[in-house]
Parts: sequence; structure tokens; C-alpha cells
Amino acid sequence: MIVGGGFGGVGAARELDRRVARGLDAHVTLISDSNFLLFTPLLVGVASSTVEAR
Repeated sequence: MIVGGGFGGVGAARELDRRVARGLDAHVTLISDSNFLLFTPLLVGVASSTVEAR
């Protein structure tokens, strides 16, 4: 069980999911109270149109 959906939690879940696909006997569960991954430092660039929102 991974508690928290930040960069560390999502990275751990992805790596564990790859290992399960290769034969690791485990179940991966990511618990997070949000349904998105937000990189706050990029918000300034998006707001000033120097970075596209997509």
C-alpha cells in the first residue's frame, strides 16, 4: 500500500506495477485524496503563457 499520490507515490506505484508484470507476487494500491498529479512550479509558466497548459 502506498499512501500519497505525489511524485514519489506515483513513481513507486509505477515501478511496483512493472515488477508485478514481470512476476512479483504482490498487489499495488495507491491511496490519494486527489485524482491528479500537480507540479506547482510549472503553474507560473502556464499562467504567463510561456508553457502550454496541455
